[in-house]
Amino acid sequence: MIEISETLAEVRFNEVGAFGVLRPTVLLDYLLDAAGNHAAHLGVGMEAMYERGLTWFLSRLHVRVARYPRGGERMTVRTWPSGIQRLFFTREFVVEDGTGARLAIGSSAWIAVNPTTRRPVRPASLGVTLPWNPDRPLPSEFAKLDEPQGDCLERTYRPLGSDIDVNQHVNSTVYPRWTLDCVPDTLRREWLPVELDIAYLAETQYGDEVGGRTQAQADTTLHSLTRIGDGTELLRQSTKWGLANSMLRGEGPAVE
Repeated sequence: MIEISETLAEVRFNEVGAFGVLRPTVLLDYLLDAAGNHAAHLGVGMEAMYERGLTWFLSRLHVRVARYPRGGERMTVRTWPSGIQRLFFTREFVVEDGTGARLAIGSSAWIAVNPTTRRPVRPASLGVTLPWNPDRPLPSEFAKLDEPQGDCLERTYRPLGSDIDVNQHVNSTVYPRWTLDCVPDTLRREWLPVELDIAYLAETQYGDEVGGRTQAQADTTLHSLTRIGDGTELLRQSTKWGLANSMLRGEGPAVE
């Protein structure tokens, strides 16, 4: 049986940014909340995973945006599990506005992890069969992302207590808040992200000092986050940008 989860939401005004539309990182929050709720419905949510001695770690997240909804606008987030690629469980996303037009599409890859050893386990360890739907609106291959090189913008961050989630590490949506903060001022004032491709490489905890580097290349930025204490790379990200005025008119990339 194919099952697609639907979550209805109205964009709160405290979720919009300088352009009067939903902030990109809040869009990611909506996607991951929908994923978590659907996983719980399917019997593989966080509580059920803990009972099995397991938990979920997000490994990849790839999102393409045609338009960001405005404050007060209603939207629907659809999500479903699409299959298994080696150790990874893939999950897809579609976001639509009130007329049914697509706002964004996305794909993600998750691994089941032993929370004590922090090591991944094989998918068969879950002992469940999920209702796979192989449709992938954004058929990401989750290729290796390039590291920023040369002249980079650099910033330093330190996780707060409010950044820590139930896995006792920095939540996955905190990292793109940092990376999208570490960009040239012109991008921040005149552009919006139209595509984010994120690779989560390692976890970090409260109190760790994290260094961010960003290389700007025309309409693309390459990002890396590294734990300063031991040099461990935590994340790589590639972000494509579109002029905010075009995005506000719904002239972002095709997502149909």
